[in-house]
Amino acid sequence: MFVGCAVTIVYRPTWMFPVLMAVGGLTSLVWLTLEELIEKRKKQFNIKQQGTSLKERFKYFYHIVKSLFKKPPPMESKETLQDDDPQKTTKVDENLKYIGISPIVGILILIAFAVLFVVLLIMSYVVDWKPLLMFEAFYRMGSIIFGGGQVLIFHITCSPTLGCDSHVTR
Repeated sequence: MFVGCAVTIVYRPTWMFPVLMAVGGLTSLVWLTLEELIEKRKKQFNIKQQGTSLKERFKYFYHIVKSLFKKPPPMESKETLQDDDPQKTTKVDENLKYIGISPIVGILILIAFAVLFVVLLIMSYVVDWKPLLMFEAFYRMGSIIFGGGQVLIFHITCSPTLGCDSHVTR
């Protein structure tokens, strides 16, 4: 986060910010996937940390890394399938949470978001109405923030549609 902020403030080409966003997203994806894999392997191989000494921590780390290169032992299935059950219940991921909308509604919301994004971007270059330009600028900036809005300081101080020093004074 600090590296992204520093690079955006010091080096200001227009392509830098999306590249930093993509690199940050990929880093998070790799980190979370690796963390999930390690937790899964710790359960599969029943690896537990024995103590807090440095030697025991290295031994714990060694067993985790070693388990990543081994074939996992066969696990017991949690599926409950019965031949006489007409609906045949299947295994459901316990981590999956239902938020109250169907996948179709979720897709429609994403389409509406994208359409509004494109329409506002086009309108900002066609219409010269200050409230619309401000709404478009903040909608565009808000759509790329996933926590850590400090990297948008440059974009707030110098918006392509409103000009420099349009939102924040120095």
